[in-house]
Amino acid sequence: MTIKSFLLSVLFAACMTAQAAGAGGWKLFWSDEFDSTGFLDPNNWWVRVASPGWVNGEQEAYTAGHDQANANIFVKNGCLIIEARKSGSDITSGRIEGENLQNFEYGRMEARARLPLSKGMWPAFWMEGWDINKGAGWPGAGEIDIMEGKGRLPSWTSGAFHCSAGGPAGNYTLPADVPNFHDAFHTFAIEWSQDSIRWYADTVNFLTMTKSQIPTAPINKNYFFLVNLAVGGGFDGNTDATTIFPESLIVDYVRVYQWDPNVGTGAGPAKAPSLGVKLAEEKTCFTVSLPSFQRYACRVVSVQGKEVISRNGLGKSFKMETGSLAPGVYLITIHGGFGVFTERLVVRCS
Repeated sequence: MTIKSFLLSVLFAACMTAQAAGAGGWKLFWSDEFDSTGFLDPNNWWVRVASPGWVNGEQEAYTAGHDQANANIFVKNGCLIIEARKSGSDITSGRIEGENLQNFEYGRMEARARLPLSKGMWPAFWMEGWDINKGAGWPGAGEIDIMEGKGRLPSWTSGAFHCSAGGPAGNYTLPADVPNFHDAFHTFAIEWSQDSIRWYADTVNFLTMTKSQIPTAPINKNYFFLVNLAVGGGFDGNTDATTIFPESLIVDYVRVYQWDPNVGTGAGPAKAPSLGVKLAEEKTCFTVSLPSFQRYACRVVSVQGKEVISRNGLGKSFKMETGSLAPGVYLITIHGGFGVFTERLVVRCS
């Protein structure tokens, strides 16, 4: 156990009584915001290399390429992008792991992401027991699947726990009036204590596991993060003629919160004050709603740092067309009386 994870587990255990009483809140303990332009932080991640069929009958090869031309893994405009590609009959994708780098025990484990939309795409944000490759093996070491998606079901997500004694699994489907997991960023999380794990899609707790249900479940130990985009295999089935390449899993951040009795009241993750700006994305445009009638300046910047769209105006809302932009991740910055609002914009093929 690392000193960091030991201190986290001690503090979390000490605060459980306060949490049960409703006092305190979640305080950010560790994160990777993917705000650098370039390579992954080597203190947090390493890149898995594997051949097709390595696990689960999957079709992809996991490559070592990172942030290079035609790489499967890159960091741009504050996002981690794992892209599945196809050349001839060869399919490549990416997988990153935190084994032997960052271990955590207890807390709120959270990622904000947009999932791929295509048959056979299998995005995942998950954790493995620290000792999986140190004698415990799988499933003995334990596995916490925080988010798994199916490309053919854009409004569906699932979570599960795996160990030698089995474990629960559950899934959640978004309401019809909520943008699906592909067209907008959503938050996937677990809240994990000594006695239970609760799974969330945005604010919805769709699965709960208690230690009393599976007394031998290895939940009182360290785990590390994994993020990957698998292709094919048993979960969503193999690709077919409808599958579109390239396709991406886009991750805004990965965060770990610890419970702090001195943070406000209530049981949600600490959030920055809202600026009152709302961004609604559509296929060929986005609409911005401001908190009041005012002057504004909006800039959209490419991954190369080049301004591709700009607009100055006076009003309470405005629309920006994106149909002429190449597919990719862009950064929106809006200046107004409210301050400065920034957000990621994902432009996809129409």
